[in-house]
Amino acid sequence: MSDANVNPKVSTPKVESTFVVPQMLWEYQAVVIENGYRHIDTAQWYGNEHIIGEFLDETVKSGKLKREDIFITSKLALSNHQPELAEKSIKESLRKLQTEYIDCFLIHWPTPLKPIPGPELSFQELFAKFAKAVVIENGYRHIDTAQWYGNEHIIGEFLDETVKSGKLKREDIFITSKLALSNHQPELAEKSIKESLRKLQTEYIDCFLIHWPTPLKPIPGPELSFQELFAKFAKGEIEFDLTPHIETWKVLEKFYKQGVFKVIGISNFNEEQIQDLYDKAEVKPQNLQVKFFLDL
Repeated sequence: MSDANVNPKVSTPKVESTFVVPQMLWEYQAVVIENGYRHIDTAQWYGNEHIIGEFLDETVKSGKLKREDIFITSKLALSNHQPELAEKSIKESLRKLQTEYIDCFLIHWPTPLKPIPGPELSFQELFAKFAKAVVIENGYRHIDTAQWYGNEHIIGEFLDETVKSGKLKREDIFITSKLALSNHQPELAEKSIKESLRKLQTEYIDCFLIHWPTPLKPIPGPELSFQELFAKFAKGEIEFDLTPHIETWKVLEKFYKQGVFKVIGISNFNEEQIQDLYDKAEVKPQNLQVKFFLDL
């Protein structure tokens, strides 16, 4: 089923992502407007309605577009199916989106979950909690996470519970995590790795990668979610850092030699960056998560 074009003069691809595209609205604002994109797909669980709201407010106030030129779809979270929670959450969606109406609103999934007590969780946290039972019962043994995903602590709870219950041994589970872009400076890399170990409640990580080859300057203040970090980056509020890859890599080598990392590697590096690091590294990269896009 395809989405109807809001702008009949332009073929309007569906702008849809769990959390990436709406953050990039800031970076590609001109592209979104000039190329006729008018449909923004979001959801309560994606955790980015407030980002879209900021974009919408600025775009309308600047006169670049009218509110009726933009078609917004959002969706009800699985944990908000109870009528009173549904009504409350819809009002909150309207507030975050900074709009008086939503063009299309959907029940996201037909499988409602019981309300989740405590502070609002990110999409990654919710998904990690939801996936716990599925991992064991269906034979999944490789868990891929990252400092920026904001769910290492959820995986740590799962890991601790699973091992203590005797359902699995620690060595039965293969965990990959990755260094955040803002933690490339050696002292921050070491500190953040120790924090990852604490959150994951493990003495070792099976595979640890440098997530991206583009380090960012450290971000002051409380820890931000992946969505918030990406939004700040897209709006130009975070600057690039000049820490050489080899300086960051030496920290990974240190933990590898200590047995804390079983495998070390890189992610999203291009050919030139891979070769440069390979030539300088004492312990050569052993794993590469490849940067791949279906449309390239």
